[in-house]
Amino acid sequence: MSGLFVELVTPHSGKYMQPSGLFINNEFVKGVDGKTLKVINPSTEKVITSVHAASEKDVDLAVSPVRKAFNSSLRKETPRNRGKLLVKLADLFEKNLDLLTAA
Repeated sequence: MSGLFVELVTPHSGKYMQPSGLFINNEFVKGVDGKTLKVINPSTEKVITSVHAASEKDVDLAVSPVRKAFNSSLRKETPRNRGKLLVKLADLFEKNLDLLTAA
């Protein structure tokens, strides 16, 4: 698997592009070591696709932007505004429910 996305098909939502990279610093990237993990359908034991595997190096790369974000304005957000952000996230889950629950 050379790309960071793979086209998959679900019975309910049809075709969509599934990210297969690591989500680091708000983007999908390949793992530093280039290793992948197979994603297997548990009911058929067939390989669905492969995803990039994270190593310690990838975790180190991911921690730096997280620390930066934690020390940014988000840390100073009021509980009320954080709540609003969580509601927006819940709305996104509801909007994409068919895709998130597709088998």
